[in-house]
Formats: sequence, C-alpha cells, structure tokens
Amino acid sequence: MLRFIGKPLFGILLFAAVSVLLPAAEWEDLQNVLNFDADLQYLDQQITEPDPDLDSARFYLIDGAVASITIADDRPENYTVLVELVRGNWIGMERVERYSCLIQFQGPEYQDIFPARRSRNPSSEAVEQNDNLLVVARLAGVTEDFHGNPVPALVAYDMRRLP
Repeated sequence: MLRFIGKPLFGILLFAAVSVLLPAAEWEDLQNVLNFDADLQYLDQQITEPDPDLDSARFYLIDGAVASITIADDRPENYTVLVELVRGNWIGMERVERYSCLIQFQGPEYQDIFPARRSRNPSSEAVEQNDNLLVVARLAGVTEDFHGNPVPALVAYDMRRLP
C-alpha cells in the first residue's frame, strides 16, 4: 500500500518543488520561442491573409492527420521526407473546410519512422497515412501541395504520433 501511495506522492512533491524553483520568466522565455496559439488553420490562412506578427523564427506545435508521405531523398545520410498534414472543419452539414501544410523531415533518424518501402510487418514507430501527428516545426515559407495549391511549408524538429 505504501509503495502505491509513494509514487503519486513523490510526483506531486517533485512537481511542487520544481514549480517553486522555476521563475515566471522561464514561461515567458518559452512563449518567445514557441507559438502555442497557431494551429494548422491559422498557418493555412496566412497564405491569403498574412499576419505581420507571424514569426518564422518561432516554433509551432502543429497537429493533424497524415494525408500523404513522399520520400524526397532516400540516401541514408540525407534522408528527406515530405509529409502532407491535414485538418478539417465542418461548415454546416454539407461542406468541410480543409487546411493543410507540407512538413519536411530530414535526417537518418526518420528512415524507420517514414520507411521508403511499406513493410508487411511495419515497426511500431512507423508512421502511415491517416495517422495523427503532433509536430514541432518552424515555418519555412509557402510551397505548392501535390495538387498545385499554395500551402505553408514547415521544417520539422520533432514529432510524435497521437492516439
């Protein structure tokens, strides 16, 4: 019984100690480098209605469903993948507004996550179409999607699959 109570209690005490030790300035520092307010819809709208405060030096947390995966360079040392991430909002009962972006993942660490060939037995870390992702990325500009439409282009720094 003590072991069961001990772990949550330890976690609460650790959290309380860290909260007291961390000054408020660190939260402001995080907000200066990470934009929590922007989402895929916001970035998509920047193409037609640019926001002068949009900062390409800040990081963005973008979540969405994987619409497509394209291997741009399959050389191990320069492995590059373009992932089309999408989200949508229902407008009434008849129409869906679609928002998308292209995110570039580069480096050998992405070979197992976005394999060049589909396996019959994919690894547990492999990302496939329709998977939901949370990506930390920086805005690189505007490019065209695979249908010729302008979309935000981002460079990924980290990601994780969402349930």
